[in-house]
Amino acid sequence: MNAPTDILTRRASLPASSWDADSQTFEAVLSTGAAVERWDVHGPYDEILLLSQPAWPARVPLLDSHGRESVDRQLGSVDTLRVVGGDLLGRATLSRHNPRSQRIAAELSDGATFGISIGYGVERWSERTNAKTGRREKVAERFTLIEASLVVVPADPHAGIRSHDMTVSTEPAPAPAHSTPAPAPSLNPPAATERTAINMEIRSIASVAGLDQGWIDSQIDANATTDAARTAAFAAMQARSAPLQTFHPTVATVTQDHTDPTAIRSAMGEALAHRLAPAG
Repeated sequence: MNAPTDILTRRASLPASSWDADSQTFEAVLSTGAAVERWDVHGPYDEILLLSQPAWPARVPLLDSHGRESVDRQLGSVDTLRVVGGDLLGRATLSRHNPRSQRIAAELSDGATFGISIGYGVERWSERTNAKTGRREKVAERFTLIEASLVVVPADPHAGIRSHDMTVSTEPAPAPAHSTPAPAPSLNPPAATERTAINMEIRSIASVAGLDQGWIDSQIDANATTDAARTAAFAAMQARSAPLQTFHPTVATVTQDHTDPTAIRSAMGEALAHRLAPAG
């Protein structure tokens, strides 16, 4: 079994009607296993999570936008992980001691909605081609759930903070009303290719500047340009840099002024007397 080489993320969102203010908990749909489009050197592909894993962690941290650089970014935890009706579910509990968590609790009580994203490392992949769409698919057959995060901008509409009125359906999805196949996507769409190149440049900027994965995610989620990412990286480096050293000037004290006419005459007199004095 190969060790995971990177932490991947995927996101989703649903209304926050399962929020319980007394216990500071809510039920979350962490993943439906739905395909998420990604890119590699060979072009686009659909990534699919196989949720029939042999075991799930007893608990994973609940983070603020995948922020792993500080304990202040941990909002709480997620436990009771299980698969129901093809969905990976979990119970999230917000910390009562983190001010960020309490702000989010207040917003959830007001009816706010947040996205859910998970971070995971893949130990074993398989690759195939979808017979219907012709698209390349990579299946994460074995992966380790590392963390869950609350995020602002979700990507997958089928998972997130769970609603009380959600029902789990075991029926297959209905077939489309028409059977005309969608045209195959271009292997290298210009906009997607450009965005991929920008994201790679953002990761390179972060590596040079010593910035963490949370910073990278925030720039990519905001669709930042390369110039904007450089500006943000420079600002982050300035913010964390040590304060400038304070220099204390040294004041020189003049003990004898050699430009004083009196001193000059005295010195000249002493020199003349020394020359005229007979040798001892």
